[in-house]
Amino acid sequence: MRRESVLHLESAGIVLEAELAVTEHAIGTIVIVDGGRRARHDHRQRDLAAHLHEYALSTLLVDAITLAESLLDPVKAWHRLDTGLLAGRIVAVVDWLAAQPETGALPVGVFAGGRRAGDPALLAAARRPSSVRALVCRDARPTMSAATLAQVTTPTLLIANPADRATVEANEHVARHVTGPCKLQLSMDDTNVAGDWFGEHLRPHGSW
Repeated sequence: MRRESVLHLESAGIVLEAELAVTEHAIGTIVIVDGGRRARHDHRQRDLAAHLHEYALSTLLVDAITLAESLLDPVKAWHRLDTGLLAGRIVAVVDWLAAQPETGALPVGVFAGGRRAGDPALLAAARRPSSVRALVCRDARPTMSAATLAQVTTPTLLIANPADRATVEANEHVARHVTGPCKLQLSMDDTNVAGDWFGEHLRPHGSW
């Protein structure tokens, strides 16, 4: 059984649209963002959310940019490229989950899909190390400095297409410098490996 609702969340004066699905007996909540695109309207992210529900995970699909910003972006792409802005919005969403009766007691994971999603998600994890308990980045090309990456202590799974050498190298850089547990998975299958990673790091020890 699952309860779903469309939400409007405020972050620094901007209202973000999101879709929360709370699963029965959930072991955690996964925030799904898509590198500045509107995740709620991306079929790949929706398919991922449906798959994560099978792992007893609730999901929050978040449009990290507004409709107005998405329409502006073909001309001015700075919204997608502003790492600090997008990281701040992810942090605001994580903090909102912690304050809600349905999700406040559950550990939070973040799934970042797309080339530009990695940097904001990693920075958000660095800003909320005790709140973001697990992180998965798929097909991201992070550009963060080694010093900033060293602040990331969250268990992090990096998924990269083995045929995309530039993405693999960017993720190898991340894996070398984050200080928390990190795994680089060269794979085209993100659903099972993401579900396993979140299950491993969000499920209470000994509850398998």
